[in-house]
Amino acid sequence: MPELPEVHTTVEGLKKVLIGKTIKTVWSDYYVATAHGERQTIKNKKYFEAFKKKVTGSKIIGLERRGKNILIHLSNKYTFIIHMKMTGHLMYGKYRKAARSKNLESRKEIWKAEEKGPLQDPYNRFLHFVCSLSDGKHLVLSDTRK
Repeated sequence: MPELPEVHTTVEGLKKVLIGKTIKTVWSDYYVATAHGERQTIKNKKYFEAFKKKVTGSKIIGLERRGKNILIHLSNKYTFIIHMKMTGHLMYGKYRKAARSKNLESRKEIWKAEEKGPLQDPYNRFLHFVCSLSDGKHLVLSDTRK
């Protein structure tokens, strides 16, 4: 699990690149594999669709850390929370949707980094949440555990 200083460093780094950007759309594969009844989480497909409508078109106006949670404040007065879980980490860069390979039967879509460097490290290929931004780049949550 990321320690508090890592979460703090992540927030400070993201503040430099995310504030002022508009969210064009969001994508997640969490709801594909898991049934969560009526719980209000993005793992519930109905809730995710409502979440997507609320955040799409909103501008990111601030980021902060509360404990090990990352809070992203939006211009429409909503705030959403990201927790990096046990092995997760956030990355910012240019990605594209790609066709899935045959060994990824459970996933309909995958995302691939378009930039050279750390984003293309095989460890960073487990993307479960993608936030497409107005500058053509993406905020992604990569986690080897689902």
